Parts: sequence; structure tokens; C-alpha cells
Amino acid sequence: VNSLPHIGQAPFVYDGEKFLVSLYSATVDVGEIARSFGGGGHRGAAGFVCKRLPFEHRQKHCQKRPSGDVKCDT
Repeated sequence: VNSLPHIGQAPFVYDGEKFLVSLYSATVDVGEIARSFGGGGHRGAAGFVCKRLPFEHRQKHCQKRPSGDVKCDT
């Protein structure tokens, strides 16, 4: 989970090919931000899919398991 200025949280999932990013905020229209990246949603909660994150994040080592799920170090 990442915390961005003025946006409460921006959790994301990487499936080995693309990122699914969720945006949450009580003060910023994150729906507008998500639409600018081809996604959608509402003022307080929205999301989008991308190949490269448009923001910096804390790097974690992640590994895709044979079952298809991804495990990341905490």
C-alpha cells in the first residue's frame, strides 16, 4: 500500500504483466485521476490498469508462484 500526497491510499497488485491500481481519498477527486490513466470510478474511490506505475513506490521483492498468485516480501 502506498500513500500519496492528498490521496489517502493507492494500493496496487502486480500480476507479472500489469498493475491494477486502486485510489482512495476523502478530499481529492480520484475518479478524475483514474480516468486520466484510462480507468474510472467515483470521486472517493477509483482505479486503473497500467504496465508501469505513474508514481514511485516502495520496492518489495515479489515472486509469481506456480499456482498463478504473487507473493511479496513484507
